[in-house]
Amino acid sequence: MRPDRHFSRLLLGLTLALLASSCTATPTPDGELVVPPSTETVQTTTTTEPPTTTTTIEPTTTTIDPILEQIEAMTLEDKIGQMLMPVLRGTGALTASAADRSYNLALGGAETPAELVIRYRLGGVMYLGPNVESPAQIATFSAELQQAAGTAGLPPMFIAADQEGGRVLRVKGEGITPIGSARSLAGDRDAVFQAGAITGTEMVAIGVNVVFAPVADVVRSDVGVIGNRSYGSDPIMVGEMVVAMIDGLQQGGVGAVAKHWPGHGATEVDSHQALPTVTSTEEEWRRTDLPPFQRAVEAGVDAMMVGHLALPNLDPVGQPATISPILTDALVRNDLQFAGVLFTDAMDMRALDGIAEGELAVRVIEAGLDILLVPPDLSAAVAGIMGAIETGRLDETRLDRSVERILRMKGDLGLL
Repeated sequence: MRPDRHFSRLLLGLTLALLASSCTATPTPDGELVVPPSTETVQTTTTTEPPTTTTTIEPTTTTIDPILEQIEAMTLEDKIGQMLMPVLRGTGALTASAADRSYNLALGGAETPAELVIRYRLGGVMYLGPNVESPAQIATFSAELQQAAGTAGLPPMFIAADQEGGRVLRVKGEGITPIGSARSLAGDRDAVFQAGAITGTEMVAIGVNVVFAPVADVVRSDVGVIGNRSYGSDPIMVGEMVVAMIDGLQQGGVGAVAKHWPGHGATEVDSHQALPTVTSTEEEWRRTDLPPFQRAVEAGVDAMMVGHLALPNLDPVGQPATISPILTDALVRNDLQFAGVLFTDAMDMRALDGIAEGELAVRVIEAGLDILLVPPDLSAAVAGIMGAIETGRLDETRLDRSVERILRMKGDLGLL
């Protein structure tokens, strides 16, 4: 049942209850319900009666949060599914080549995207280049995925793409404007805003509702792995451009995701290949890398993406931010007071090598993140999370908090 319909029924029941009470009470000018005096004839005597006391019935108001009600109705599998956002191979919900089917079987034991959505109760998917033939095809694919989710009784899905501009444009073709790189637009707030608004509008038209942009990283030099994906080396200017892109994307109708927390601009190592270690002191990090993310939070960004980055001067253990409660839960949730959705960067990157898939999924949740992006083994991730719930390592209420953030973002995007 859709939460808005359930909510309407509950409100109807409340209205009927109030109407029933109004049959025996009348409203005062102050809106109170007053029991009317009896209309029966009463024989009077010479005895002086005490003054009549008017009984006032205070109206009651019941506030029902449809998001919390929806979470309460979910199974554990439903909740875990909302936190998974893989890449599914194919060009349609039921259209997959032999190679695509082989990939999907290894990912989750089913051949087509639609089967995987239903089997794992998925809350979202991410498109990559192999998914894309044309914008029109992506529009059809997106509609088919949402139909599969609806058929399974699931909330509408996040459908995401990296559509930063420049060299990172996953969807190209007729109807898609080739936006320039962040560096090419740096310093021109209006141009950045327009790029975001155009991107958002075009993505909504093809069923994409989340864009993994803007890049909030502050680069130290162009030899770093981020390069011209960043707006530059000045944290103040980068912050201004980040806010402009967020405003544009959100005006266009998509969710904006600032990345890559806690800042990928000071490393030459690509997390696709190995774990980057940022050697900045805490003071340097707070002066240079933090400001654009702080501006993003202040601007009301929908979500942030956490990178696989080690900052040993902030977390001496030297573990990636995606599994670091210090770098993520403490800094993002507590210091920045960010209440939105936290995505991991793609979990198939080699920066996370050496950690079993099920254990990795649990540690991501323990660190305070909400969505596991591109988990390479859905079955292992689900088994790991369920096992942690069964042993008490994770409490199901921890999942509830993530699912609430996810559903509230979906509601803000008009998906619910």
